[in-house]
Amino acid sequence: MHVRFKRWDIEIDTERTRDGYAVLADAQQDSCSCNTCRNFRALGSEAFPQELRQFAEGVGIDLRLPSEVYHNARLPSGLHSYGGWYHVVGTLQAGRSGWRATSPTSAAADFEPLGPHFRVGLSTKDDLVPAPFRLESVVQLDIDAELPWVLPEPEAG
Repeated sequence: MHVRFKRWDIEIDTERTRDGYAVLADAQQDSCSCNTCRNFRALGSEAFPQELRQFAEGVGIDLRLPSEVYHNARLPSGLHSYGGWYHVVGTLQAGRSGWRATSPTSAAADFEPLGPHFRVGLSTKDDLVPAPFRLESVVQLDIDAELPWVLPEPEAG
């Protein structure tokens, strides 16, 4: 299926993407139990802008199952800086990568905003690809978000 999302054109195999996430859900991947990861999971779908939720649902991404999620810091605003990524089976057909090379060994995010506290980028990166997607051509969906703390326990510093 051909999909246009922000500046990117992607050819996505939604069935294989959905099947991969179903395997991950059935396997109940080991989830990190640190409070920042639990906070991310506790936010549920509310952590994501509607535009991203619609895109993910349409292409088969299960937003509950990131390939990776990480907490950077508590921001002066009181929100928390999170990053992470997901994979879809497919190929990036057009659109500038979400990562811009700054040297032969490093890159900087070149993401698209989805509101004041959420940005996304698509690329051909293949960081920590989950087992169900390892033998596939994948597109990586990176997120950069500023999210609230919702757990009843103390916030991460």
